[in-house]
Amino acid sequence: MALAQGANTGLSREVSLALAGFALRRPTDVVTWLAAAPAEERTRAIELLGAGFESLEEDFAEEQFFAAARAAYWKESDASSTRTVVAAMIEKLEF
Repeated sequence: MALAQGANTGLSREVSLALAGFALRRPTDVVTWLAAAPAEERTRAIELLGAGFESLEEDFAEEQFFAAARAAYWKESDASSTRTVVAAMIEKLEF
């Protein structure tokens, strides 16, 4: 994620679009990846994901991602990293 930080706005936009596109195609994999990521990287990835979703006009696909994320949330135990990640996404992405 370090490539997406800093002054290179164009690169950040490309990374956010790529991440959002991947998330729409593989929501469970993205949630799993975020759950395993260090907190600082996870926070930046969620920000990039939000920016990518804002740029894409794929409302139905976004709803499918959010539904998959919620399903992953409810499938895990209360103290799991998946629940922590999905809760952070719900708060940050407002879904």
